[in-house]
This record gives sequence, structure tokens and C-alpha cells, in this order.
Amino acid sequence: MRKTPAVPPSPKKPTNRMEPLGQVARELWILSGNECAFDPCTERLICEDGAFIGEVAHIHGVEPSSPRHDPALDRQALRAADNLMLLCPKHHTRIDHVNSRSKYPAPMLRRMKRKHEDRFRAAAAYIEAQFTDHTKAATVRYATTLDALHAAIGVDKLTPDEKHDDVAMVNTIADKLAELTPPARSLLSFLVQADAVLGIAEVSRRTRRSQSEISSTMEELDRLGYAYLEREPDEDEPRGALKLYAHDSFDGWPFWDDLRSFLDEHPERIARVIVDLEFNLLD
Repeated sequence: MRKTPAVPPSPKKPTNRMEPLGQVARELWILSGNECAFDPCTERLICEDGAFIGEVAHIHGVEPSSPRHDPALDRQALRAADNLMLLCPKHHTRIDHVNSRSKYPAPMLRRMKRKHEDRFRAAAAYIEAQFTDHTKAATVRYATTLDALHAAIGVDKLTPDEKHDDVAMVNTIADKLAELTPPARSLLSFLVQADAVLGIAEVSRRTRRSQSEISSTMEELDRLGYAYLEREPDEDEPRGALKLYAHDSFDGWPFWDDLRSFLDEHPERIARVIVDLEFNLLD
């Protein structure tokens, strides 16, 4: 019995279709606001039961026969976020169907996409900012001479080695402060300027920050050895007293006291030194 020769499989036709990159998919979803981007549709892309019904639609189709195909776009451009929209199934079908696609040219869809995503872009940027590690973005402007600080505290007879050691110590303090988040440096600046034991309620009123926010910030300051929240203060101290640690972390140098003396001469600079890390102002 003769065997019928096997028919080789037909070669696959080349295609421009590629899955969106993970980063692109996340961007589309974040800027979708969980709504279809077709104006004025507000269909949810995730149903109440948690099922995702949204569909990724192309503004310029990937194949020559696709709606709004542009031969000038390469495969990467076709799967870029600028060429994609998240739509509900109904409107994905409408913009691509042979009977209606001519009503939705690419410029119209781009305007529709931009209008929809702009509604959620600011919120997305705000959320992203909350998860930014601001300590990695801190820029220190280091001291080089400390002439202004030394003049403010009455120190004028230092050897070159002593001046070098002071500058090195202050810049070490600057590096330690850079490990704090901006809110923590702001609270520390307030405590240094206050030069008094204050209760958390008073600090809350004066800084217009909630007690829970202050308590959380004090945990950061305590963890890094700058200040702490006294849960059981002395009888003559306010409840929930906020206190600076002693000067041991600065090798015995009463740096906060000296900085207050500098504050008497240059009150506008104290926050710029502690919060903005402009230690060059001490020169």
C-alpha cells in the first residue's frame, strides 16, 4: 500500500503583530482610569466580579489590511503606548469594523485617547511620586571653609588641620541628613530652631501636620538617631514630648547649639541648611 506523502505545513505569513511591552501595558491601564477611552463611554474595564473585559485597540492597524494602517510605522512603533488605546469590546469593534472604521480616522482617535488619559495623568503622577525614594534624589552642597559658622560661634583661631577636621565632620553630618526624607528634615529643622521641649499637640498646631504624621516622622528621626518621641515625659514636660538626641552622634560636638548661634546671625538660612542640604551656606 502506497503511503501518501506528508504535506509540509504552509509557512506562516510574516506579521507585524506583537504583544505590548509590560511597561506599555501598565501605562495604558494606569491612564485608563478603569474606563473605556472612547468618548463619551464610561464602561468599566474590570467588571464587578473582577473580570477584565477591556481590549487593546490599535490607532494604526498592524497589518496592511488593518484599519488606519500606516506603512511608515515599524513594529516597535505599532506596539508603543502612543498607538494603543484601552477600549470596551463594543467600541473596539466599532472603530475597526469594515462598515464603520472610516468614521474614526487616526487623528480623531489620538485626540480621544489624549483627552481621556489627561483626566488621570495628574493622579497617576501623584501616586508615583508617593513611592519615589526621595533620599536617593537628595543633593548635598558641601561646606568647604565653615568661615561663616566659625565667625558666628566666635571661633577664629583654628589650625589648618582643625579647620579641615571641622569641615569633614560637618560634611559627614550633611551626608547623614541626606539619608532622611524631606518631611523628616523639615521636622528636624523645626525642632532645632525651637530649642525647647515641645509636645506633639503643640507641634501639630504650629506645623499644621497631623499628630499621626508627626509620630510617623519621629519614628524615622529616632531610627537614624536624630530625635525621639518621649512617651513618658517628666512631670514638667508636655505630653508626647519631642526631643533631640544628645550630641554623641556628632563625636561630642554640640552642633545643634552652634547651628542655633549661626541662626541668630542668619535666621533665613537654617532651613536651607537642614532641609535643602545647602551646607555651603556655612562657609
